[in-house]
Amino acid sequence: MRRPFCTMTLQRTRMAVDIIGHSNKGFVWVTDLRTGAPIENASVEMASWGRNAIKQNVKLGKTDSDGILKIGKNFDSIDAPGGSGFTLAKLGYDSVLQKQHISPHGASQNLFHVFNDRGLYKPNETVSIKGFCRKLVTKGEAYIPTYLHGPLQYIVYDPRGEKIKDGEVKLSEYGSFDLKITLPDNVNLGTCRVNFRQTKPGTFGFSHSFSIQEFRRPEFTVSASHRPTNHQFMNPLEADWLAIAQDEKKKSAERIVQVLTSIDTVIEKRRQMEEEERERAGDKKLGEAEEEKKKKEQEEKEAKEKEEAKAEEKRVREQLKPVEHKFANSAEPTVIASVDAIYFSGGGLSDAKVRWEVSATESNYKPPKHSDFTFGKAIGWWWEYRTIISNSNKTFARQSFETKTDSKGHAEVAMSWSGLIDRQCKSLTLEANAQVIDLNNQARAASTTFIVHPCRYYVGFRMATAAAEAGKPLKVDVVVVTPTGETVPGRKVEIMLSGNRTIRMLDDQGLDINK
Repeated sequence: MRRPFCTMTLQRTRMAVDIIGHSNKGFVWVTDLRTGAPIENASVEMASWGRNAIKQNVKLGKTDSDGILKIGKNFDSIDAPGGSGFTLAKLGYDSVLQKQHISPHGASQNLFHVFNDRGLYKPNETVSIKGFCRKLVTKGEAYIPTYLHGPLQYIVYDPRGEKIKDGEVKLSEYGSFDLKITLPDNVNLGTCRVNFRQTKPGTFGFSHSFSIQEFRRPEFTVSASHRPTNHQFMNPLEADWLAIAQDEKKKSAERIVQVLTSIDTVIEKRRQMEEEERERAGDKKLGEAEEEKKKKEQEEKEAKEKEEAKAEEKRVREQLKPVEHKFANSAEPTVIASVDAIYFSGGGLSDAKVRWEVSATESNYKPPKHSDFTFGKAIGWWWEYRTIISNSNKTFARQSFETKTDSKGHAEVAMSWSGLIDRQCKSLTLEANAQVIDLNNQARAASTTFIVHPCRYYVGFRMATAAAEAGKPLKVDVVVVTPTGETVPGRKVEIMLSGNRTIRMLDDQGLDINK
């Protein structure tokens, strides 16, 4: 493999040379590199070149006691003073060759300032463009602005480069113009360009742009949210979620017992009331047929009440059945992202297509109230430019799919980050973007974002200085906080100090390398 190489020119000199152009004259300044003192009687030559050869070489003269050589008409005689060339200064056996890009300051120039009334227009609307044109004339050491006069030609192009309109506008006595352009009905949408040019030969031109767009009034609004809204962690503690699930089961069981007890109480009261009625009616002589009939009706009534009680018990148990928390038996946390599409006139947008796009990106989260501490991996300011690529936040693969809204204009998607990465030291930002499309192909989007923390506690450190001296102690403050910034006392923290060292050495071919 061929090694890369570069070529350069080395000069051994004690002289420095600078050249500055101003209008139709220039100045060459020769000084001493060691002291900065001016060098007197140094001869100066200047040359400009074309593509393959030097065009001309001009001897300019010698510097004065201030090390300055003023260039008058010789400066104008050099071809293309705004071009590139080099300057050679000599004094005895010492000389310096300096590449120069001569850019004369103070040359006369044309200036303009153009603006429109809105910047964004619709077809069939009128665009109002105004502008001011000036010519800066150099007289001695002063700039004198003068008004430009005469007609300006203009051409209007649409976003596809097709000509919409052309014409002329006349500059006023103060060098200003006011142009009105009416857009056609079938104009292409996008950014349009207007080119202006003076009709006189050798004059200047400029351009201006504006946008053309069409908008449709939206018929519905879209909002997105997620639940739960509490802090999420990479690896939630299973014991916590088991405790939550058991507590939910206990509360549900207590509610079931309360409901069943109330049902039994109602049935018992009904039985007591019926017995009292039978006792009051015992004094009356009833026929055996009538007594048998009432007894049968009573048995049927009791059987029906028992069936109703069983059905009520089943219904209550189903209603109060504790939902098994997904975290109870698995370390797969889940967050539900939802979107709601509601008409402005009221009611939900039902059976509408929803395009979901879920993404996960590494983020740099810093708990509040501790801005002077460093959390995560710290990068010194002297090393940042080398780590722009290697330490940039990683973006994981995006997931896209489609669902539909229900009768209330609601749609949901479950997001789980388990298995995304085995071990994550940085926080994750998960975003769910939902685009709802109605029957008229009108699309509106909304998104919701939440942070997944790598752990329950963050460890931050703060150093007294960015540089340390060998053999002297270095003060380091360490803090343990929650994601909300609350300090956590009594936690054991392990601190390890490490560092890098660069050694300059020679490789097998004798080249100087850093290892």
